[in-house]
Amino acid sequence: MFINPELSAEDRSLRVIAEVRNDGELLKGGLFAKGRILVGRRPAVVQVPRDALAAWDTASKKASVFVVAGNVAKVKQVETGVVIGDEVEIVRGVGPGEQLVTRGGFNLKDGDVVTVVGKGAAQ
Repeated sequence: MFINPELSAEDRSLRVIAEVRNDGELLKGGLFAKGRILVGRRPAVVQVPRDALAAWDTASKKASVFVVAGNVAKVKQVETGVVIGDEVEIVRGVGPGEQLVTRGGFNLKDGDVVTVVGKGAAQ
């Protein structure tokens, strides 16, 4: 309903007044909540866990990842985008469904044989 145009100098937060449905009367007056304001949607974005990035230069938005092909780890150079929490957008370099190494990648070299233990597909 209302967004305060002034940001807090301490943490760059702002106050909003929102109107929400209160089905079942679960919400009580005087309570506080945290939330996110979505300002847009971008379909078909590839995101990977931050742990999948072997070498990441945040200034140049370049990183490398290990992609598993069969049972071999291949290094690929990627370009990163938006970071939300522990998820990093991959703008270029890997596609949806490619399996990535998310643990122990610091010990790998291009062409090393690996064993897949869990799911690590790019989303």
